[in-house]
Amino acid sequence: MRPPDGAAFEEFRRRVVGIVRESMADRLTGVDETTELTTLRGFDSLTIVRIIERVEALLGREIDPAVIVPETFASAGTLARVAWAASEPADG
Repeated sequence: MRPPDGAAFEEFRRRVVGIVRESMADRLTGVDETTELTTLRGFDSLTIVRIIERVEALLGREIDPAVIVPETFASAGTLARVAWAASEPADG
């Protein structure tokens, strides 16, 4: 697993926060990396699927299904850290 550090991770984290914001845009404003996602009105399984699809597209590979658990969606920052760590680079 890759550690969540460095400039590449910071850019990835920023983009994941943006994906979550866009996915929730019609329901709220002010989502940041610490916002508790599971408490947001309208944060449901369909929203989770949309977010996962967009994060996987950003990574260019699938997120390990074993880490797609409720705890992963505690916040956008948590989602970014888990997705980053659980996605293996395409070459290995």
